[in-house]
Order: sequence, then structure tokens, then C-alpha cells
Amino acid sequence: DQRWYMLVFLGLHTGLRKGELVALQWRHIDLQERTLTVRQTMEYSAGDTAGRLKKPKSKSGFREIILSETAVGELKSYFLWASEFALKFKRKVSKDDFVLFTDDLTALSKSAPQSRWNTILRQAKLRHRGMHALRHTHASNLIAAGLNPKIIQERLGHSSIEITLDVYGHIFQKYGKEETTRALEAWEATTLKGL
Repeated sequence: DQRWYMLVFLGLHTGLRKGELVALQWRHIDLQERTLTVRQTMEYSAGDTAGRLKKPKSKSGFREIILSETAVGELKSYFLWASEFALKFKRKVSKDDFVLFTDDLTALSKSAPQSRWNTILRQAKLRHRGMHALRHTHASNLIAAGLNPKIIQERLGHSSIEITLDVYGHIFQKYGKEETTRALEAWEATTLKGL
């Protein structure tokens, strides 16, 4: 079932929160422009199967996420799979359909993503961790790749750079010495070249 692969893949490649993943609809994905927009989240205050779409908590929660070529390829392949799945119900996938869906093509329950995640961890014989680990891994990978902290903040939908630095500061420190050395050497190479 490719839905659960896509749940993990999107978590690792976009850093979306669980509510944002569940609320994601095809209209939020532009494969041509290689973007995914976050415009809503799913909340379950009325119960596990009573999900309700709502706007993100803050202005920074509304964001556009750039997709890699790999992510675009995986989403194209997944769209074909979802289209074949929908045909069983004599339906076509529309822009208003959820990217991750139940067997009757409706929004996932609150417990479904975590339940599938737990099954994946158990089958892979990995130690238990929450689904939020996907978001943290995404952020850690961006930091390791040397991405500007401000871009990471915006991609994750943090309302301030302080939140990003407070949560991931220890990872930035890990790469800080090497990064600082490279930056100084590059500066010296260009600035001191003519001296």
C-alpha cells in the first residue's frame, strides 16, 4: 500500500507536521513548478474520526515548499497509484482529494498515521519514536546540507528564527566549526588574493 510509503516519504522530504500531511490535498501540489503549498491542517478536537480542516495557527504556517526532482518523481508515481485505487470506486482523483486517504477515499483518522508509522518501525525492527521524528530528520538533513537557517525556518513554518535555533541549535553547533572554517577560507581566498 503506497500510502504509507508516501506518508514517510513526504515527512522526510518536506518536514510537514502530521496534521499538515493529513490535510494535504492534490490542489496543494504543483508538480510542474515543483512546489507544495501548506494552507491548512487537520485537527481532531471532536474525536479520532472527526477531522476538521483549519488554517495554520500562525501566518508563518502558510508556506510554499520547494520539491526536489526525486520528490516530484515519487509524487507522479504515487498519483498514478492513487488514480488506479480510485478507479475501484469508479472515481477519478480530483484536486480536492486528499493525498493520503482512507480505503473509502476520505481523510485519515487522527490515529491512522501514527498506527501505520508504529507498524513500519516494528517491521523494520527500529526502536520506537514518534512520527515527529520525520520532521526533525528533515530539518537535520537541511542543516547538514548547509542550508541557510532562515530558509529552514520558513520551510518548517516556524514563526521565528529563535524557534528554529532553539530546537535545532545543537545540530547547527555540530556543523558550525567546519562551516566557519570553509567560510573563512573562501573569504580569504577572494579577499586576500591580490595582496
